[in-house]
Amino acid sequence: MNVYDKNSSPMKKYELLALLLCLSIQSFAQDHPNSPLKGVLYDHNSRQPLMYASIFVINSNTGVISNEQGQYAIDISSFRLQDSIRFQYMGYQIKDVAISELLHSADVYLEENIINISETLIFGSEQDPDFIVQQVLLYADSNYHKDYSASEVFVRKRDESDLLLFNLDYKKSTISEIDQDAIAMAQQKMPRHSTSYTDFLGEMLSSPEKTDSLRIKIKPKKVVSLNDKDITEIDQLAQVFEDAFKKTDSLEYWKIKTGIIGGKLGLDFRDTTLNLQEDEIAVMDFATNLYYDLNDYQFDKEDMWDFLHKPSRYSFTLVGGTRLQGQDIYIIDFVPKNKGLYEGRLYIGLSSYALLRADFQYAEGKHGRNFKLMGVSFKEEEYKISVNFEKADERYHLKYFSFKKVSSFGIDRKLALLKKRKKPLFDKTLLELKGAIDMQVRSQQSFECLLLSYEDISPWDYHHFEQSKKMKVIYVEQFDDSLWQGYDILEPTKQMRDYKKISY
Repeated sequence: MNVYDKNSSPMKKYELLALLLCLSIQSFAQDHPNSPLKGVLYDHNSRQPLMYASIFVINSNTGVISNEQGQYAIDISSFRLQDSIRFQYMGYQIKDVAISELLHSADVYLEENIINISETLIFGSEQDPDFIVQQVLLYADSNYHKDYSASEVFVRKRDESDLLLFNLDYKKSTISEIDQDAIAMAQQKMPRHSTSYTDFLGEMLSSPEKTDSLRIKIKPKKVVSLNDKDITEIDQLAQVFEDAFKKTDSLEYWKIKTGIIGGKLGLDFRDTTLNLQEDEIAVMDFATNLYYDLNDYQFDKEDMWDFLHKPSRYSFTLVGGTRLQGQDIYIIDFVPKNKGLYEGRLYIGLSSYALLRADFQYAEGKHGRNFKLMGVSFKEEEYKISVNFEKADERYHLKYFSFKKVSSFGIDRKLALLKKRKKPLFDKTLLELKGAIDMQVRSQQSFECLLLSYEDISPWDYHHFEQSKKMKVIYVEQFDDSLWQGYDILEPTKQMRDYKKISY
């Protein structure tokens, strides 16, 4: 039977038209979901994921960055099927793909776009990669924004730790709340593995002046946090120490002693006037930590930017060049000599000598600080960094910054905690806790910061911005997409998405 019958009545024709329209709308809704489009960005040849690539809908303000596993998620609910998404990664060919095509397969493969500069551009002499790298710091003041600024930022912090060994040996205590049973409980309840992450979205105001007491101020929009274990008993034990420390007058002090070495404790307690609720944290604490996390991308951090400050420690190779957003760019790889630490790749503007992007890490067999002295050990095992700058108004500002640190810490020492009162000849011991600790911890810290917008502001705007004292936090037991629906954020890794809080 034909769907269309020429002898059918006009009313039935309209009914048929309405039915076809409904079916087409339903089909469009199925092919054009409101949920974000999710996929992975890969290198075409190696099939390796491309991390921290720019992904945005052409002719719009909607854009995201791929995460460390090349995964991305972008909201397409307000766009047409014929609109295109651009995938852009420095050193690779730009690729534009229609949304309709991505709905069938959202995984995208980019091809490298590294050209032989000598064959493409005319130089008076052969280009020396050592010379090019040395120009980055020389031109830094003229290349990079150093003004008061306001940015919308997304920050993700992740911490994981494994307690490899934890033994407490109790000897003596005159602190009434701390006895052998309390120490045994602490040893039993201390988590052997812990994971936490915090996602922050909000406005960040930055000051370039070292004389400003606050270099960063924040205005939160949404904060989501996961902590994997309840350690109520440990918190209670910590509260005992904090309460004891608070009961210290001007003639008293606390001293920690390990073996024959001892030193006074500097005590700094948080502002108790905030009256923080269980779902709140202090804004000042978060802003201060954010400042220190972001501080590493500054070029004056010589230990991190070792290859810029001490280029003689490295061997540089001019791999070739590429072109992005109207700029010709050098691509330079580097490896350490005897005293160097890092290996990686740099993208440097051909005419500006601005460092546009850097991806580097400890080279194989290299590590950071490493010491072992009198039962205390610490080693920085891994350090991986990625930083990208974006051009605006002829100068460059930070677009994203990420790092991953892996370190190990150990202590095997006798310990004594003493409360003393100052006396003319010998200070009197009021309270003491004696024992020993044997502990080994391996920790991994990850930090990602993505600037979604950037604008210069006046010093007046910065100094007259009143930062809130506390902010609400949404605590979750597992990552929940609905909490971030409608926001452009870094897609969580599979490990984060699959992880679920464990309660005891």
